[in-house]
Amino acid sequence: MDRIVRQHFYILMAITSILVLGAVNAFATDLPLFALITLVLSATLVASRWSETATDSINQPGTTTGIIQNALDFANDGIVVLNDACCMTYANQKFCRLFQILPHEIGHKRAFSELLKHGALAGFYQWDESNSGFVWKDKIAAIKMGENAPVTLRMADGSTVRLSISLLPDGGSMVICSNITDLTHDAERLEELAHVDSLTGLLNRRRFFDLASREWLMSTRYGRNLTVLMIDLDYFKAVNDTYGHDAGDQAIRFVANICQESKRATDLVARLGGEEFAILLPETDIAGAKALAERIRARVAARPLYTGGNIVALTMSIGVAEREPDTKDFDALLKLGDQRLYAAKHAGRNCVISSDAPADTIIAKSAAA
Repeated sequence: MDRIVRQHFYILMAITSILVLGAVNAFATDLPLFALITLVLSATLVASRWSETATDSINQPGTTTGIIQNALDFANDGIVVLNDACCMTYANQKFCRLFQILPHEIGHKRAFSELLKHGALAGFYQWDESNSGFVWKDKIAAIKMGENAPVTLRMADGSTVRLSISLLPDGGSMVICSNITDLTHDAERLEELAHVDSLTGLLNRRRFFDLASREWLMSTRYGRNLTVLMIDLDYFKAVNDTYGHDAGDQAIRFVANICQESKRATDLVARLGGEEFAILLPETDIAGAKALAERIRARVAARPLYTGGNIVALTMSIGVAEREPDTKDFDALLKLGDQRLYAAKHAGRNCVISSDAPADTIIAKSAAA
């Protein structure tokens, strides 16, 4: 570009020299030939110097434009400017490195949508082709309508980059690409903490109810089986009082691990609070749920907890409930499971109750056994 501009200035210098020579001949006919040549050469040198200054000024570090250019190149964020046709007219060094493009590609005013699609296909980042961001004009149109949601890219190296778009007065736009990996990790961690019980790593009560409500809708809509186990450690207060709260925490983690090991991939295991747990079993009838409950109960009873040099025998009581056609809602299902859990407590603990048989009958059966 500079070469073309200089050529134009050289042509202008030649024309200027001819005009100067003509003017001198017209008004100073007695001027010596040597003086004429000196005058023309001086004019040529002045014009040449002026052309060099004019064409190179934007690239000089000391000029305003050069200072801005350098500042943008040292920015931590990638910056790209698009014209009204959504083609790139400028990109700083950070943007070029981020999207692995060469500076000369900017000069050809490459379409930004084309660049995004190329980056996805080349595996620079993860992005579904159905994303409207590939058609950047649609994205700009949405922004003009007030929908200015940023675009987030998960890069191949595991980092996360957010593209924020601002409209420019000339009809173009500016895109700022910021690395938000730390913010993303923090947000994911906060979300995890909001959903997970900190002591056991199981689902917490709130997350369990959120997911269980979805399973309830699927079960009622398609007539599928759905059962729940309500679990409570026996004599847990005595464990805390005898061995200390650290031993109590170990006991809760111990039971949580056994529940987690025993479940299927589709089952939901949660700590509802204290020493109380729940397991939701989609696509499982009462017989299958009772079999799992018995397996968990037996494993806990057969594996004593070793803590602080002590051997602590643990047992649990479990109530099992299945969704029936007349079960009103998920809360009603849990209430039925709770009732059977308390029946297991009254039956002597360390047992599983999956029906509404009277407690006296259950106790009698236990005594007979």
